[in-house]
Amino acid sequence: DPSVTQVTRNVPPGLDEYNPFSDSRTPPPGNVKMPNVPSTQPAIMKPTEEPPAYTQIAKEHALAQAELLKRQEELERKAAELDRREREMQSLNQQG
Repeated sequence: DPSVTQVTRNVPPGLDEYNPFSDSRTPPPGNVKMPNVPSTQPAIMKPTEEPPAYTQIAKEHALAQAELLKRQEELERKAAELDRREREMQSLNQQG
C-alpha cells in the first residue's frame, strides 16, 4: 500500500538512531512537555490547630511534679521501714 510506505518514510528518526558525535547538530527527538505556567509560590499548609505554648511556667510545673513524686516515694519507703521495725519489736515483746 503506497500510503503505508509514505508514512513510514516520513517518520522522524528516534532516539535509537541519535548519534551525539555525528556532524549534524540536531538534538534528539523527545516527547517532553513543559508545564504551561510554572508555579512560583511555595506550597503552604495551614495548621488546623495551633501548637501549645510551652512556657517556663509549664516546665517549672513539670519539675515540681517530679519532685513531689520523688518525695512521695521516699516517704512510702520510710513508712514501710517503720512498719517492719514495729512488727519486729512486737514479735520480740511476745517472745520475751
